[in-house]
Amino acid sequence: MTMATSIIIVGAGPAGLTTAIRCAQSGAAKVTVLESRHLSDGQEGNGSDSNTQSFMESPPTADTEERGKSFRSVFQRKNIFQLNHWVFEQLTALGVHRDNDTLQASRVGGIHLCDQYKPPDVISDGSPKERLGTRLEASFTFALPCVHDAEAIREVLRQNPAPALSNLSPERLRDDNIPFGVCNVPVQALQRSLYEVAGAKYADVIEFHFGVQELELVEDKDHWGIRYHTGDATATQLAKPDLIVLAEGSRRALAFKALTKEVLMESSPQHFLYYCLSASGTQCAGADIYFRRHYDEKLGTMLKQALVGHPATQAVVSVQIPPSIAAIHPERPSLLQDQIEALVSGACQRFHDAFPSLTSDSLLPDPETPITVFKVQETHLKRYAARNVIAIGDCARTGHFNSALGAAFALVSDVNAVGALVDAVVSREQGEQQISVEEAFVAFDAALRHTTQVFHDHDLTWFYERF
Repeated sequence: MTMATSIIIVGAGPAGLTTAIRCAQSGAAKVTVLESRHLSDGQEGNGSDSNTQSFMESPPTADTEERGKSFRSVFQRKNIFQLNHWVFEQLTALGVHRDNDTLQASRVGGIHLCDQYKPPDVISDGSPKERLGTRLEASFTFALPCVHDAEAIREVLRQNPAPALSNLSPERLRDDNIPFGVCNVPVQALQRSLYEVAGAKYADVIEFHFGVQELELVEDKDHWGIRYHTGDATATQLAKPDLIVLAEGSRRALAFKALTKEVLMESSPQHFLYYCLSASGTQCAGADIYFRRHYDEKLGTMLKQALVGHPATQAVVSVQIPPSIAAIHPERPSLLQDQIEALVSGACQRFHDAFPSLTSDSLLPDPETPITVFKVQETHLKRYAARNVIAIGDCARTGHFNSALGAAFALVSDVNAVGALVDAVVSREQGEQQISVEEAFVAFDAALRHTTQVFHDHDLTWFYERF
């Protein structure tokens, strides 16, 4: 990298936006964020194109046939992240404050779990669940209260001191994930908050291009360049940045070209349908989180449901699709209407049975929003850095959404790793630190590899039929 360090970030999701701000703080001279979606709510980024498909808002969804195709856009707009104390510490360091109106953080009062494990003869001796001392044949329900009081959090930290945020290990982030100050935050609100901070504090460094098309990596000797076309430009632009950060999500189109063509699968896939509750259901759910796992005797498998509430926006429900149905179309199950109705009806009844405060009627889908189908799987790239290209977030690895760890690892662990990389290179250029560019990239790759291992080990233990 040169003294005038230039960085391009592909993807303006939470990971990409957080990384942009962190790079600006590290002294990068220019940070360019490229996003394929448009910015259409009256705001325009530098060099952006205002259009009907919105970066901040959920696009309209077509019929059932199109729902799977549009899932990523819908899910990213309507989904709700569970962000813990350390994520908010990171956001505060970046200039985003927990209580601002844009962020819409809703403090979770409790996490409610109703669980029914498999019969003992289904699980072999020595399984992780048996080692935890849980009676496998039992069903149990409990609520875990979340700690939000500032003094209580300080007391927890006094008893178990943590290192500086920049040195926070993935293990500590995992162990403190829930219920340590956790809030439900709509992804749309998080994106808007980060975008506003980037524009207000770093407008001279961070440049946004929305509605980007024809995006491709171009090999140039020992570096990668990037070619793209924006709606307000008459010609395709070719940039040769010092660093390219891929925050493109799990589609990994650019990562496959620059980093690796191999994605390692650590689990079998699971399939879910996802829907939003009506306004009355959202109020009924409040800000809490509800999990329901049960063993289906007829299907011979564990099935999972989850409800995440946010009283100011919209509660969302996920329902696992039985493997026997999902196996018919493993990449994107195509459900018949009666199958969707049966899955939703069953989930409503089980939630109501486990948590009587949630009435069956309140758990029905909002008729104005689509029911979508998606796949989850533990995957990761074979490598995370090559030449001047690195990958973070869902591009680097995917995990189970019910663990609520993906956002924490992306926004804290991955962004810290990018920050350390840029800090090291900028310091070396200024003659303040003796570390080679190669060593900095090796350290980044090692940090991402460590985080991925912690993430997968956690998820495989709790959310997959591994044992």
